[in-house]
Amino acid sequence: MPFGEMTITLGDVANLLGLPIRGEFYSPPDVDRVTTCNLAVHLLGVTTEEIWEETKKTRGAHYRLDWLKEVFRRQCATERFDCAARAYLLNLVGSTIFADKSHTLVDAKYLPLFRYLDGIDRYAWGTAALVVLYDYLSDACYYDTKQLGGYMTLLQCWIY
Repeated sequence: MPFGEMTITLGDVANLLGLPIRGEFYSPPDVDRVTTCNLAVHLLGVTTEEIWEETKKTRGAHYRLDWLKEVFRRQCATERFDCAARAYLLNLVGSTIFADKSHTLVDAKYLPLFRYLDGIDRYAWGTAALVVLYDYLSDACYYDTKQLGGYMTLLQCWIY
């Protein structure tokens, strides 16, 4: 890097946040509304009718973070802890490393990350956080951009 230039590096991510930067990189495919519904039925244990209503509210392949909290509570009450864990983890990454501009939705394309709960430690979460942040920062350079997505804690810690 030329003298006088600074940027957030993978080393910064590892040191500041403790997220792993080595491992399998997940490049999520875009999903449609039908795939979004199928993922939720199979991995979150919700009914087809419920998820269809949810995707109507979000107008696409997204889940509301508040809805995921409700799914978590409901699945804990019925002792379906695998579905509850997936809802919790998707809510967690949707409000942190994969936060979108609205900070109220998470893309359904991230749900397959939690298909096998015993394998989530194999992913390079820090790398994914940095990629998503850079993607949103590249959008932020346009004059008409009013909001920013990505892991803001990473940006704030790095600036400090």
